[in-house]
Amino acid sequence: MLRTFVLGCFLGAITLAGAQHASKFSMYRTVEAYEARPGILVLPRYTNTGQVCEVAIQRLHYHDEEVDLFSNLPEPQLLQVIDELAPASERGPKDDTLGNLVTGSGRSVIIHRYYANVTITLYIMSGSSEGDGNLVALIQWNNRVCK
Repeated sequence: MLRTFVLGCFLGAITLAGAQHASKFSMYRTVEAYEARPGILVLPRYTNTGQVCEVAIQRLHYHDEEVDLFSNLPEPQLLQVIDELAPASERGPKDDTLGNLVTGSGRSVIIHRYYANVTITLYIMSGSSEGDGNLVALIQWNNRVCK
């Protein structure tokens, strides 16, 4: 009986501690994130019905007690993650009517790749001290509105 009481008090303390942490951060919007590869974050967003509508892929700057000041995403790993999240069968055929739209200003370049079901946008920094590189990739599902 005493063991049950002590265990109940312990579990209650854990729940209370979790609730206190949750209330401390309750003023902020919750962000869902996954580490697809070491140092590469995937941040999905959803529609009102729970379908994925958008996924951002970007660098994790602090992990394993180390700070990574570089922002570039290694292209081979970035392309692997894009293929995992939106495989060719889900993307559909490339939309040749739009092609690849490339825009830029200064050292930044934005490439939009259009497919039947998704648009993939790459945000690239050129001529930086780190060299050219992908900073953020965005996968957006066409005809899905994020909440």
